Amino acid sequence: GNGRRGGALSHNNANGSAASSSSKPNRELVKLVAVAATTAATLGYDVGSMAGAIIPIDAHFNLSSIQKELAMGSLNFVAAGGALIGGPVADRYGRKKTVGLTCWLFLVGTIF
Repeated sequence: GNGRRGGALSHNNANGSAASSSSKPNRELVKLVAVAATTAATLGYDVGSMAGAIIPIDAHFNLSSIQKELAMGSLNFVAAGGALIGGPVADRYGRKKTVGLTCWLFLVGTIF
């Protein structure tokens, strides 16, 4: 091994024991939390946008309750498609580049 104890996210001091709570947060952990928070925020944004859009969509197409439920649930199908594509893309180009690209796509999609 590399002489470190704990997982990739643990923060150990010089003698190998866990660092006290007063130490600075692990940079990798902060990055992972930021990505998770961005993902959760974009999903919330998508659901909120669809909740606002379903009213005029219903008025235009005169949807049944089941059709409205399917329209709202379709966000999960789109997300599943992205998950199926994301693995092979990450394998080919690397996880960091793929996550970076995904974050930029979220940002651009939110603006435009």
